[in-house]
Amino acid sequence: MHYDPARFVERGAVRKRSFSAGLVATLAVTACGGGASEQEADTILAPAEGVACSDQGAQTGFTNGTLECRREGDQLVWRVWQSPGDEQGEQVEQGEQSGNAEGVEGTPCPEVGSTTGLPDGTAECVDEGGQLVWRRLGGPIPELPDGVVCGSSTNPPNPLALPTDNDNVRASLTAFPKECVYPYTTCEPEGDQGQYQWYRTDYNLAIDPRNPSRLLVGLERLGLFESLDGGDTWQPLSEDGILHSMTKADGTVCWGQTFDITFDPAVSGRIYLNHGGGGTVNAGIWQSRGHGLYRSDDDGRTWNLLTTPDMNAYVAGFTIDPTSSDTLYMGTSSAPQTDDSAPTSYVNTGLLYRSDDAGRTWRELPTGWGASTVGSVIVVDPTNRDALLLGVFQYSSATEGGAPTGTGLGPGWYRSTDGGASWQPHGEGDGARVPVSNRVAVSPDGAVMLSSNDQLWGSTDGGQTWYLIDPTRWLPTIDPHGDGRRVYAILSAERASTERDQFSVSNDAGRSWRTLGELPPEMRLNEWNEGPLFGRAAPSNVVVHPTNPAIIYVTGAGGTIARTTDGGATWKLLTTWEMFPASKATIR
Repeated sequence: MHYDPARFVERGAVRKRSFSAGLVATLAVTACGGGASEQEADTILAPAEGVACSDQGAQTGFTNGTLECRREGDQLVWRVWQSPGDEQGEQVEQGEQSGNAEGVEGTPCPEVGSTTGLPDGTAECVDEGGQLVWRRLGGPIPELPDGVVCGSSTNPPNPLALPTDNDNVRASLTAFPKECVYPYTTCEPEGDQGQYQWYRTDYNLAIDPRNPSRLLVGLERLGLFESLDGGDTWQPLSEDGILHSMTKADGTVCWGQTFDITFDPAVSGRIYLNHGGGGTVNAGIWQSRGHGLYRSDDDGRTWNLLTTPDMNAYVAGFTIDPTSSDTLYMGTSSAPQTDDSAPTSYVNTGLLYRSDDAGRTWRELPTGWGASTVGSVIVVDPTNRDALLLGVFQYSSATEGGAPTGTGLGPGWYRSTDGGASWQPHGEGDGARVPVSNRVAVSPDGAVMLSSNDQLWGSTDGGQTWYLIDPTRWLPTIDPHGDGRRVYAILSAERASTERDQFSVSNDAGRSWRTLGELPPEMRLNEWNEGPLFGRAAPSNVVVHPTNPAIIYVTGAGGTIARTTDGGATWKLLTTWEMFPASKATIR
């Protein structure tokens, strides 16, 4: 298969080139107002070669290829960077696209002190006797681990990267190239981090609404898995089309985090997968490679990446419009958690994207944004699809300065009555302005809401007024079989002064509680940052069976999944991470 780098070069708009883990990222989108054809895109007017430019390193398309803004003496001018049909082009001659050491060292470079990425390090532009050439920083290439396969400097980062017809995946591969393919392993614990080294399940255990015995779960470092018997046994689910980005210290590749899995209630075989979470393709952060929202239309056999390179791939919240499966909402962050005080914003007008064609195209809604804010929860009124609620979280480090403040949006709840075109603060009192994390429960009619962060707040009027629930319980979950007032939650052993975390229920929307049973000892909140298993076996999700209210699942870190079949009185631990079979992933 022929590799055409020009296919991924943006046309008709200037965009900075980003550096990610020392690799030059060539951002790849086709810009024509969303509807123009590629032929139309080629005719868009662009600066001519030699004309002055203002942003060194920026690129723009023109009818004969791509121009780059370069420094010549004390002036910045547009110069040809890539021509159509030029398989290697000037960027390969300089080593900037290939990232291969043999294609970099000793070749001309533009400016003393500039750097370019290598698969395992960085090259710097140095002056050698009046000539500027690239030289590796940090010495010779280290010996590669067993099983590593590398591509050539004139081809894509590796031969496995090409067989995909998903433009967003190809763009991510181009923006975040890997010269070598590292072996995929089960990613066992490293160093002294203990038996439970995260292996988080986050909020992603999903029950197939058409076959409730079928469960899907994603395990950090391990992969996607499927059970056909309610969780008793598990086998790998296909990961075809999904990029892997987590790399161990020895270079082997692991599965990243899966934050959420959602079955489309109206379209059989359609599943959405929120993979990766932190980082953005646009920002050039290495964690972003392949991160974003995926969709499967064949019940999980193949996957397609929906988020595009000009979007923020930090998927913090996701909702399907209950009245139209083609309408999707995706919450994001003004700055990823990995970069929450950086002097850069990764959104333009707001924290929410909307798609009206099942994720093929997106538009950013003008919610506004603030320092390190996150659109974590989206609620669509089932009786009025234009009525939306957005819950906003804010990282505590945002108050320490450094992050841009945007429109000054703060944490709390916001509403729109026109499908997201405009937004206003929603609700009264302290409960309406506290940071809203993903741990929110909303009744089917939208009247009962429980929001848990450092404290648990409840509302019975759609978030207009709030009451504080004490002692704080975690992971509030509304029983879908009741009237919306029956809520399950977990009380930590620390607060209950017991040996185990308590599984409790409220029949009045959180105003009073009673204990149903105790979770298995392998699952523990450890909310006070104590103990060797802190954070590594903590419960993270409660899921109620859609047709049998006596069956409830609790999932957590350490690959833990527990199940009750008697409404919460007794629990059986079904899995830890060691019990899952090896994934059969193809690493790109």
